[in-house]
Amino acid sequence: MFFVLKIVTSFNTIFKQYRFIIMKTYYVIIALVGLLCNAPNSAYAQAPSLTAAGNPTIGTSTTLFTTAINSITNPGASGANITWDFGNIAATGSQKVDFTNSTETPYGAQFPNTIAVAYTDNLQLPSATISYEFWNSQGIALNRKGLANPLGITVDYTDSKQMLSFPFTYNNTFNDTFSANYIAQGTNVSEVGNRTIVADGYGTLVLPYGTINNVLRVRTTENYTQTIPSFPNPLNYTVETYSWYQANWNFPIFTIITEELDVSPQAVSVAYFTQFVPTGNNTVAQNNVSLNAFPNPTADIATIRFNLPTAAQVKLSLYSPMGQLIDVLADDQLNGQQAIRVDLANYPRGIYIAELNVDGNSQMVRIVVQ
Repeated sequence: MFFVLKIVTSFNTIFKQYRFIIMKTYYVIIALVGLLCNAPNSAYAQAPSLTAAGNPTIGTSTTLFTTAINSITNPGASGANITWDFGNIAATGSQKVDFTNSTETPYGAQFPNTIAVAYTDNLQLPSATISYEFWNSQGIALNRKGLANPLGITVDYTDSKQMLSFPFTYNNTFNDTFSANYIAQGTNVSEVGNRTIVADGYGTLVLPYGTINNVLRVRTTENYTQTIPSFPNPLNYTVETYSWYQANWNFPIFTIITEELDVSPQAVSVAYFTQFVPTGNNTVAQNNVSLNAFPNPTADIATIRFNLPTAAQVKLSLYSPMGQLIDVLADDQLNGQQAIRVDLANYPRGIYIAELNVDGNSQMVRIVVQ
């Protein structure tokens, strides 16, 4: 009796504490791309193509918003010129996400030559709590090398998960295998699986802040087996992932993931959307206007600078991280060097968008409020 009780307790402890091993789950991630807040609603006849130029770079950051949604499990139709409407989502919390060098994390030696996706308040999923993901790029592919949770448990893929292949566009497909070995609460865990990735649609995506045109949807079907010595049988998972991408940013704008575990009928749903706009130097040069913001990040005052080679009708607008118009900072006929101060001291932290419209042509710069 004691022996049986001990095994059951160990089983439950691993499930509750580490949550790398769990149930049927649904979760959603949305990337809030403020850069496209006012994108036109026109249709695109040609599918976007993802390339290595869109990979996140070290030094960029973003804000991740959490939401309590239990019903977004339907990814919609596949095909060309599809409209996917996921506009009814509300945020309940937020955190900063940094793309940094793995050497700046506690796991740099374990994951050398990778970019760390660092979640400042941890990414809470029904089946895991993740502090870091570790990515690397081989030019023709973007791979997930591993991940770590707040308790220091790391999953190091001996055969990495390939997330994207380049170039990648509508109807392209590839197959991938992966494997990992790690230790959870002193117990060895192994994973072996396979994946099929296909770009199954493109078109228009409607999110809470507005409409994004010309996005590519990527469907990933994953099957893997998890073996734990103290469990009587291996655990078999099926994971279906739908991710929407914009051509110049290889982090999903929106993602729906459905995870099923063969021994568990229970379902749990959570949701995320993120303002996954790359923020770094935050300088945009177009038509010799050279739009930028300084200091950036800022805790209070930011100065937005731009140059107008000739007189033009100018409108400078400020948008919240949710894509809502906060203020019109300028709306006049201007010429030459311009410097417009904006006080952000009383605004919540996040990534704000300053949109400059010059004679009908728009440019945007991201301003990080810490």
